[in-house]
Amino acid sequence: MSNIDKYGHCVLCHRNLIVERVSDGKVIHMFTPDKEETEFLLDDGSKMRVCVCRPCKMTIDFNDKKTCDNIMEAVVNGWQAEVDTLVADEKRPEWDGKRAKEHMKVYGEKKILFHSENTEKHIVEKEREKIREKVNK
Repeated sequence: MSNIDKYGHCVLCHRNLIVERVSDGKVIHMFTPDKEETEFLLDDGSKMRVCVCRPCKMTIDFNDKKTCDNIMEAVVNGWQAEVDTLVADEKRPEWDGKRAKEHMKVYGEKKILFHSENTEKHIVEKEREKIREKVNK
């Protein structure tokens, strides 16, 4: 299995967390009860939320560098797949190969600084401010 983040799938085990239900004769898509999210601070100061299943959230160490690298690899691969879809869409002529390459040059370089979900807000904001100061120099 390739390491790619897809909408509604766990970023770690890649299990689909969306189910189809029929309600009033209409098919609706909904998340399973064990769908969770978690948040990371990225090296550009932005925050990234990813979908994760409850079993992974309860057992995985999100502060482990290898885990963070694995998550970021999956997310970047997911972004690349989305960009490839935009380029292939004839109704989106603004998305050509050049724009896709420039977009992925920026987004493909992002890295996780740390798992920010359980970090006190003032600590996360202090780190974000340090990043903004570096960028504005």
